[in-house]
Amino acid sequence: MREYKEHIKVIIPQAPHMWIDYATIQDVGLAPWLFNLYIDPKEEMPVGHRRNAWLASLGAQLKSHAATFKKYPPKKIGL
Repeated sequence: MREYKEHIKVIIPQAPHMWIDYATIQDVGLAPWLFNLYIDPKEEMPVGHRRNAWLASLGAQLKSHAATFKKYPPKKIGL
C-alpha cells in the first residue's frame, strides 16, 4: 500500500543461489515485517510495527485479499 510493504511469510534459502529449489517458507513471527520502499527499496531493515499508522490499514487490506481466496480458491497444480 503506497510506499509500504508488509511481509507475513518469508522464503529462507538453504544454499547460495537456490532461492526456489532449496528453500523453506517461514512465518516472520508475532508481528509482520513492515518496510518503507522509498527509504529501503531492498527491504533490508523493517521499520518496526510500533506507532506506525499504516499497519492497521495494511492489515485490513491483507484480510480483504485473503477473503478473496474463499470465493476464488487457488488452483491445484499437482504438488
